[in-house]
Amino acid sequence: MRILHADDHPVFRNGLRSVLEDLSTHVEVLEARNIAEALDILHTQAAIDLIVLDLNMPGMERFQGCAQLAEVASNCPQVIVSASESYQDVRLAQAAGVQAYFPKTSTRDLLLQGLQAVLRGEQYFPKHLLLPQPTLSRRQLEVLALLSQGLPNKTIATQLGVSETTVKSHVRGILQALDVRTRTQAVMKGQALKLL
Repeated sequence: MRILHADDHPVFRNGLRSVLEDLSTHVEVLEARNIAEALDILHTQAAIDLIVLDLNMPGMERFQGCAQLAEVASNCPQVIVSASESYQDVRLAQAAGVQAYFPKTSTRDLLLQGLQAVLRGEQYFPKHLLLPQPTLSRRQLEVLALLSQGLPNKTIATQLGVSETTVKSHVRGILQALDVRTRTQAVMKGQALKLL
């Protein structure tokens, strides 16, 4: 099995290589530092079975790289491993024909499971990345951060220089946006969504 891995960070390339090598007993990982090197490998090497690439690399504008690689290797599945955990990026990846999307924070087991699914001809998109992210205003994010410190409304109002009624209104808005019932649930969900 031959895998092309394109990422401009050498430390991450080294780390992911060991995961890719665990996919099969005979794996050859070809590495590229940018989209130009990836295209050169596709033009000069024998058939590639899987392309794994970062979303942001020198010489490419986000999903433009996927399209360039697909022109050269249209039958080769593409997988994105990115620092972005944006719902929009995941949806754009699906629209670009990518077979899987992993955040760089993914565990080794998750990567192996997803990559094996792709090699079986399936798609793999972690469910939590397919959910639209709630939108909170700048002030709501400030209130949520103070809620995470366990502060009561009166103290939050004093710190932000607003009325307690205004804080209560922001808390209601936060609970509604995050689809939770309590302040504690709001803080927990905010942490899970990396809003804090």
